[in-house]
Amino acid sequence: MRRKCAFFIFFILPLLPFNAAAFEYRQINKEEIKIMLLSKEGITEGHEFNVEDLIEAVKQIKRETGSDIDIKINGCMINGDFEFKRLAFSEKSIYYYIKNKISIVHSTFHNDVATSYPYYGGRFQHCEFRKEVGFYRCQFLGKVDFSYSRFLENVIFTQVEFSKEADFSNSFFSMATDFSHSVFSGNSYFSKVIFEEKVSFFEVEFSKEVDFSGAGFEKEADFQRCRLKETAFFLDYVSHFPRVESKYIYFADKVDFKGATSRMLIIKWDAIKGGKLVYSPIVYSAIIKSYNELGQYDEADEATFEFRYRRRIENLHLKDGKKKTEWRWNRYMWEYVFEKICGHGVKPFLLLQWWFKMAVLFSFFFSPKGALQKGVQENHSLKSYIYPCINKATFLKRLRDAAYFSVSTFTKISLSNFVPTDNKLIHFSVKIPLYSFKDKKWKTKMSAINLFSFRLLALIEGILGWMLMALFLVCLGKVYIR
Repeated sequence: MRRKCAFFIFFILPLLPFNAAAFEYRQINKEEIKIMLLSKEGITEGHEFNVEDLIEAVKQIKRETGSDIDIKINGCMINGDFEFKRLAFSEKSIYYYIKNKISIVHSTFHNDVATSYPYYGGRFQHCEFRKEVGFYRCQFLGKVDFSYSRFLENVIFTQVEFSKEADFSNSFFSMATDFSHSVFSGNSYFSKVIFEEKVSFFEVEFSKEVDFSGAGFEKEADFQRCRLKETAFFLDYVSHFPRVESKYIYFADKVDFKGATSRMLIIKWDAIKGGKLVYSPIVYSAIIKSYNELGQYDEADEATFEFRYRRRIENLHLKDGKKKTEWRWNRYMWEYVFEKICGHGVKPFLLLQWWFKMAVLFSFFFSPKGALQKGVQENHSLKSYIYPCINKATFLKRLRDAAYFSVSTFTKISLSNFVPTDNKLIHFSVKIPLYSFKDKKWKTKMSAINLFSFRLLALIEGILGWMLMALFLVCLGKVYIR
C-alpha cells in the first residue's frame, strides 16, 4: 500500500493537468454582487470586489425591497477601506444604525476597517450593529477600528488575523463575544470596553501590547491558553483630562487564565481577589512576579496569601490515586497552621498576636496555688520555698506573678525569680472497675490521674517562644527588607 501511494505521489500526480487560474480571484461588479447577495449562499468563494460596489449593491437592494438583507461573504478578496457607516441610511444621530446581519468567512481585507468617524462640532459618529456580526477565518491587512461601537447581538471574530493595530476601545457588547483562536499582530486596545455576557479569548495570540484598562466584564471572561508575548494591562483607566471619564476595571464573574503564557501580566488585584480568578499556579506565579517587579509589594503579599490558601483547598480535594490521602491531610494541616500563625510568611504581625495569646494562656496555667515557688540564688545553688502569695495572696496577685513568669519564660529574659514546681496542672481521681477472679466479683479502685507538670509547661512555653520569635524575624525581614 505504501509503495502504491508513493508511486502515485511522485509519478502520476505531476502528470495531472494543473489549472492555475482556478486559484485566482475573479473580479465581479456591482450587478453581480447584487445577484449573489439575493441568493441563499451570498457571495461565494473565489471572487474579488471593491467595497464601493458592495455598499451600493446593499443600498440598492434596500431601496427595491425595503428590507435589510444579510451580508454573506465566503472566501473573497475585499479591496478598499471598509467604512461600516455607509451601510446605514440615517446619519442624523450620533450612531449609524446597521440592521444587516454580517457574516464574512475566509476573506481578506486589504485596507483599513473603521466604524467611528468625526463630523461637525468636534463630535464622533459611531456604529451600532443591531444584528449578529461574524468574521470567521478572515485576515485584516490594514488597521481595524471598532472603537465606540455598540453590538446588540452576538459578535464572532474566530480565527481572525489582525495584521496591524486593532482598536475596540469604548465599545459595548451586549451579547456573547468570541475572539477565540485569533491573532493580534499589532497593538490591541480594549480599554473601557463593556462585555455584558461571556467573552472568550481562548487560544488568542497577542504579539504586541494589549490594553484592557477600565474594561468591564459582567459575566465570565475566558483567557485560557492565551499567549501574551508582550505586556498585558488590566488596570484602571485614569484620565488626566477633565472631559474624559476615568473608569475602573472590574470582573463581576470568574476570569480564567489557565494555560495562558505571558511576559508580564499587570492586573489590578482588587478586580480579581476573592476567588474570581480561576485557580492556576502558573497564573498566580506570573501575577505575583509582576507585582514584585513593579514594586507593588502589598498586592504581591495579598496574592501570595490567596494563592497558598487556594492551593491548600485544591490539594485537599484532589482525586489522584497516586497521592495518598494521609499525605494530603498532613500537608493540609501544616499549611493550615502556617496560614493561621503567619499568613504564609506575608503577615508577620499575626505572630505578635499569637505571642500575646500564648503568654496570656500560660499565665492562667501558672496561676493556681503551688504552681510557682520563689527561689533565691546563693552560691550557685537554688534555695526554694513556697512563695507566701500561694496561700495568702488573692487570685489577682497570683495571676500577676504568673503573668510575669510567663512573659519572662516566653521571651527567654532571665528576670524572673520564680521557678515552676513539680505539681500538676490537672489532677483528679477516677474509679476504675476491676474484676477479681479470686472473689469472682467486680471491685472498684480509685486511681489518681496527674497531667502536665508545671515544669513541663515552662519548657513548652520557652520552646514556643523561641520558635515564634525566630519565625517573626524571618517573616518581618521577608516583607519589609526587600
